[in-house]
Amino acid sequence: MFSDNFNVIIKIVRKADKNFKFLVKISTSFHLECGVNVTYQSILVSAAIFKGKYGSDYENKLEAEHDFLADRQKRVGAAKYKWTNGRNLLNHATAQLCVACKKWMLLPNMNPA
Repeated sequence: MFSDNFNVIIKIVRKADKNFKFLVKISTSFHLECGVNVTYQSILVSAAIFKGKYGSDYENKLEAEHDFLADRQKRVGAAKYKWTNGRNLLNHATAQLCVACKKWMLLPNMNPA
Protein backbone atom coordinates (compact mmCIF):
# COMPACT_ATOMS: atom_id res chain seq x y z
CA MET A 1 0.00 0.00 0.00
CA PHE A 2 2.69 2.46 1.04
CA SER A 3 4.97 1.47 -1.84
CA ASP A 4 2.14 2.00 -4.38
CA ASN A 5 1.52 5.53 -3.09
CA PHE A 6 5.24 6.17 -3.04
CA ASN A 7 5.59 5.02 -6.65
CA VAL A 8 2.72 7.30 -7.70
CA ILE A 9 4.37 10.23 -5.94
CA ILE A 10 7.70 9.47 -7.64
CA LYS A 11 5.96 9.42 -11.04
CA ILE A 12 4.29 12.77 -10.33
CA VAL A 13 7.58 14.34 -9.21
CA ARG A 14 9.39 13.04 -12.30
CA LYS A 15 6.64 14.36 -14.56
CA ALA A 16 6.71 17.74 -12.80
CA ASP A 17 10.50 17.85 -13.16
CA LYS A 18 10.19 17.01 -16.85
CA ASN A 19 7.57 19.76 -17.32
CA PHE A 20 9.74 22.21 -15.41
CA LYS A 21 12.74 21.50 -17.63
CA PHE A 22 10.56 21.90 -20.72
CA LEU A 23 9.24 25.26 -19.47
CA VAL A 24 12.76 26.45 -18.68
CA LYS A 25 13.78 25.46 -22.21
CA ILE A 26 10.85 27.42 -23.66
CA SER A 27 11.64 30.36 -21.42
CA THR A 28 15.26 30.40 -22.50
CA SER A 29 14.44 30.21 -26.20
CA PHE A 30 11.78 32.91 -25.84
CA HIS A 31 14.26 35.12 -24.00
CA LEU A 32 16.85 34.63 -26.72
CA GLU A 33 14.38 35.27 -29.56
CA CYS A 34 12.53 38.25 -28.09
CA GLY A 35 14.98 39.71 -25.62
CA VAL A 36 12.34 39.47 -22.90
CA ASN A 37 13.05 38.06 -19.47
CA VAL A 38 10.35 35.45 -18.92
CA THR A 39 10.22 33.97 -15.46
CA TYR A 40 9.03 30.52 -14.52
CA GLN A 41 6.24 32.12 -12.53
CA SER A 42 4.97 34.10 -15.54
CA ILE A 43 4.92 30.90 -17.59
CA LEU A 44 2.88 29.19 -14.89
CA VAL A 45 0.47 32.13 -14.74
CA SER A 46 -0.07 32.13 -18.50
CA ALA A 47 -0.43 28.34 -18.49
CA ALA A 48 -3.07 28.65 -15.75
CA ILE A 49 -4.95 31.38 -17.61
CA PHE A 50 -5.04 29.63 -20.98
CA LYS A 51 -5.16 26.09 -19.57
CA GLY A 52 -2.18 25.03 -21.68
CA LYS A 53 -3.87 25.93 -24.97
CA TYR A 54 -1.25 28.12 -26.60
CA GLY A 55 -2.75 30.15 -29.41
CA SER A 56 -6.32 29.78 -28.16
CA ASP A 57 -9.06 32.19 -29.19
CA TYR A 58 -9.10 33.67 -25.70
CA GLU A 59 -5.35 34.30 -25.79
CA ASN A 60 -5.57 35.86 -29.24
CA LYS A 61 -8.43 38.09 -28.06
CA LEU A 62 -6.44 39.23 -25.03
CA GLU A 63 -3.32 39.88 -27.11
CA ALA A 64 -5.34 41.94 -29.60
CA GLU A 65 -6.90 43.92 -26.76
CA HIS A 66 -3.49 44.44 -25.19
CA ASP A 67 -2.06 45.68 -28.50
CA PHE A 68 -4.99 48.06 -28.96
CA LEU A 69 -4.68 49.44 -25.43
CA ALA A 70 -0.89 49.77 -25.67
CA ASP A 71 -1.26 51.70 -28.94
CA ARG A 72 -3.91 53.91 -27.39
CA GLN A 73 -1.71 54.55 -24.36
CA LYS A 74 1.14 55.64 -26.65
CA ARG A 75 -1.15 57.97 -28.62
CA VAL A 76 -2.60 59.51 -25.45
CA GLY A 77 0.92 59.96 -24.06
CA ALA A 78 2.05 61.67 -27.26
CA ALA A 79 -0.99 63.97 -27.22
CA LYS A 80 -0.38 64.83 -23.55
CA TYR A 81 3.25 65.66 -24.35
CA LYS A 82 2.20 67.90 -27.23
CA TRP A 83 -0.39 69.73 -25.11
CA THR A 84 2.06 70.20 -22.25
CA ASN A 85 4.72 71.47 -24.62
CA GLY A 86 2.18 73.77 -26.28
CA ARG A 87 1.15 75.18 -22.89
CA ASN A 88 4.79 75.88 -22.02
CA LEU A 89 5.36 77.59 -25.37
CA LEU A 90 2.20 79.65 -24.91
CA ASN A 91 3.32 80.77 -21.44
CA HIS A 92 6.70 81.77 -22.84
CA ALA A 93 5.09 83.64 -25.76
CA THR A 94 2.74 85.48 -23.38
CA ALA A 95 5.68 86.57 -21.23
CA GLN A 96 7.55 87.78 -24.34
CA LEU A 97 4.50 89.74 -25.54
CA CYS A 98 4.19 91.33 -22.10
CA VAL A 99 7.81 92.50 -22.25
CA ALA A 100 7.29 93.80 -25.82
CA CYS A 101 4.14 95.73 -24.79
CA LYS A 102 5.98 97.37 -21.88
CA LYS A 103 8.80 98.42 -24.21
CA TRP A 104 6.30 99.84 -26.73
CA MET A 105 4.58 101.78 -23.92
CA LEU A 106 7.93 103.35 -22.95
CA LEU A 107 8.63 104.42 -26.55
CA PRO A 108 6.50 107.65 -26.52
CA ASN A 109 8.25 108.85 -23.31
CA MET A 110 11.72 108.63 -24.87
CA ASN A 111 13.48 111.81 -25.99
CA PRO A 112 14.29 111.91 -29.68
CA ALA A 113 17.91 112.84 -29.51
